[in-house]
Amino acid sequence: MTLNDLYFAIQVKKVIEFKYNNITYNLVYDKNKDGKEILKFGPIYDETVYESYGELINNAKVENHLFSYFIQNID
Repeated sequence: MTLNDLYFAIQVKKVIEFKYNNITYNLVYDKNKDGKEILKFGPIYDETVYESYGELINNAKVENHLFSYFIQNID
């Protein structure tokens, strides 16, 4: 999956789920208490909140790997 594919998936709110080292990770969507849309990514049921695509790409990790590099190896 390219970063453009990821950006498009986020725009259409496609849930992304994959397994790495027997841990299931997912990217889901929600709204904060102010009604602003947020991204939640991480191990299932233990996701971290990200306010934007940019924050997700720059900060999210899969173990010790940046998600932005990791996602490019997922089909």
